[in-house]
Amino acid sequence: MKLTISIFLCFVSFQIQAQNNVLDYLVTETNDTIYGVIKADKLYKIKKDSTLTYSISKANIIRKNDIIYKLKTEGFKTDKNLITKEYKQFISVSQKQQDYIVNKESDTVFGEIKDPFFGAKFIKNNSGNKTKICKEQTLTYRKNNVIYDLKHITKPILSVDKDVFLKRLYKGEASLYEYKVLRNDAGSINPKTFYIIEKENQLHLISNIDYKQQLVDLFLNPIILGWKIETDFYSIENLYLILKYYDLS
Repeated sequence: MKLTISIFLCFVSFQIQAQNNVLDYLVTETNDTIYGVIKADKLYKIKKDSTLTYSISKANIIRKNDIIYKLKTEGFKTDKNLITKEYKQFISVSQKQQDYIVNKESDTVFGEIKDPFFGAKFIKNNSGNKTKICKEQTLTYRKNNVIYDLKHITKPILSVDKDVFLKRLYKGEASLYEYKVLRNDAGSINPKTFYIIEKENQLHLISNIDYKQQLVDLFLNPIILGWKIETDFYSIENLYLILKYYDLS
């Protein structure tokens, strides 16, 4: 009997952990951890037939898309060996990883990537040798802890077919990429962000307007994931969690 109870409790614990793995969370001032999804400045949690809402403004720590952010303190300073990422009043700090490139022969070259004002990016290895980063020879590169993959983009994602390095946000059975294009709005140049999902070797541009139906069509199974998208529990801001949920289901 005790063994049966122990197995049941282990199963329940595993199930809870699996559910929490596809959620964000916040840690309150009293060190309570609340799991849900973060959209803008709020965390949403489903409880039975209702949705509870929590403001992240009073949190000390948040996790969004698997990145842990802490409340930014006054006078915060960083250095060249650290990479920082901000969300609202929170900041994430991580150790800078070495840059690298992967060429079309699948060889990996480690070093430091430079982005000169004129000319192509290049990587300089520890021996001082330079290798140009170009679409003809490079498959993937990592700079400042961000990975970029070379993908062939076709219509209607772009007006012309071309090879583009896309910023990788998530890699799995389906992968998530970000692509920014400069546009001119009212005299000022602002980047427009596009999200692209790669599934079964096909790229899908996710529309800011019709994203819900697109995502439901892409992720029909498991049914519960489609339901979470249709009911707006997961939105376009939670694409990372959607793909992670799909991977773990």
